[in-house]
Amino acid sequence: MRLSVAGVFLLLVVLTCSACRTIRTYDVGKIGVEDAMRLYITNPTVAEWLSKTRATPVFLGQDTWKIILPDGEVFYTEYRTDKGILYVNQLQAFSDDPQTAERIKQLNQEIEALFRRKH
Repeated sequence: MRLSVAGVFLLLVVLTCSACRTIRTYDVGKIGVEDAMRLYITNPTVAEWLSKTRATPVFLGQDTWKIILPDGEVFYTEYRTDKGILYVNQLQAFSDDPQTAERIKQLNQEIEALFRRKH
């Protein structure tokens, strides 16, 4: 009896661990900060944004969201059009990696210049 209880417990542990491996969550996105910023330049909808970054958004309050990417974090807000479509708005990216942080600065300048030309 004691052996069968231990066997059943072991089986349940193995099944639980196997199930955890097959359930995919994307807490950390699959693209880098630079690619996320380039995606932002295309004015994506929130659905496109989350689909392409493959990240799980974290709501921070006051229309502010955060996604965690392999090389940093991106904070953004959302805006809704008259037709009810949500778009990504006001992006800010951060990285602890010095090279990525430098590239973020350059991309921020490119984004600002692009938006100035549009207006």
